[in-house]
Amino acid sequence: MARTLDPRRLLLPGALATLVLAGALLGALGEATTDDLRQGDGLAELDHPVATWLSQHRTGWLTTIMRTITTLGSPLGVTITTGLVAAAVCWRTRRLSPVLLAAIVLGGAELLETVTKHLVGRPRPPLSLRVPGVSASGFSFPSGHATLAAAGYGLIAVLLTRYAQRTAARAAVWAGAAAAAAAVGFSRLYLGAHWLSDVLAGWLIGAAWLGLVVTTATVLTRRVQAARTVDEDG
Repeated sequence: MARTLDPRRLLLPGALATLVLAGALLGALGEATTDDLRQGDGLAELDHPVATWLSQHRTGWLTTIMRTITTLGSPLGVTITTGLVAAAVCWRTRRLSPVLLAAIVLGGAELLETVTKHLVGRPRPPLSLRVPGVSASGFSFPSGHATLAAAGYGLIAVLLTRYAQRTAARAAVWAGAAAAAAAVGFSRLYLGAHWLSDVLAGWLIGAAWLGLVVTTATVLTRRVQAARTVDEDG
């Protein structure tokens, strides 16, 4: 993908199209999601039991690990990691598209997460369920850590699998990306910074946004390549 994408003709229209589609989906689902969260229906019924159970089963060594994971997996940490990988692919391929693609994926995921938080306006778990010293401000739904982790680590997998020659290697790359996103999301639950539904929604939004961007860019790439082939044949 990084080798064939033309950033001037593909990434900007791809970003606009996927932003419109994602906004429409959020608008359609936002009201039902907000009602469920406020009334404690659906998946939100598990939020309090899960948070309470985790708060009662913490251990010192695991808390230290979760603090480290949540720091490395912060939106800033994911942005730096993804940016470095995209820059490396950009240098290898001599194409600017990986960096632009990373900017669209991460920027769009951050925007969607921020807008959804203000639309839903859900409070975070009480301090009684949180690990002392863990900072968490603003609204709770969805988890920004989980959203950026799903989008960023997923994009890393997309960029790296083009170099994997074997199916097993590609599966390993995707498994690593999924494990990293899962660890970041779980750290937010363990530390008491988010509810279960916050994390699951963050994963869904991040993965959906990544899928929309990559799919749109791929479709437009194929159309451009087809048009070029017709021109060359003509």
